[in-house]
Amino acid sequence: MNSISEELVQIVVELSKKFKPPKIEEIFIPPFFENEQPKWAEFLAIRLQDDTIGISYIFSHEISKQAYENIQLDQFLFKDPREISKLFLSNN
Repeated sequence: MNSISEELVQIVVELSKKFKPPKIEEIFIPPFFENEQPKWAEFLAIRLQDDTIGISYIFSHEISKQAYENIQLDQFLFKDPREISKLFLSNN
């Protein structure tokens, strides 16, 4: 049985056989709230170079403020989503 991460990567691989996904243009993440993250602030948005937009659940209640603020969004900009999907298989 595959993990959700492995299934996600496999979906990306299969989709990329049919078309080349556009690169990431912008990433929008919500602010971090100290006590409790409001529901509206638990999601991020990604805009690709063809102006399509995706929304994803980002917030884990286990992440620290420092770890959240240290997320380097620039490392994902203008990258191929197929390569980024492989990061889901990492424990880092």
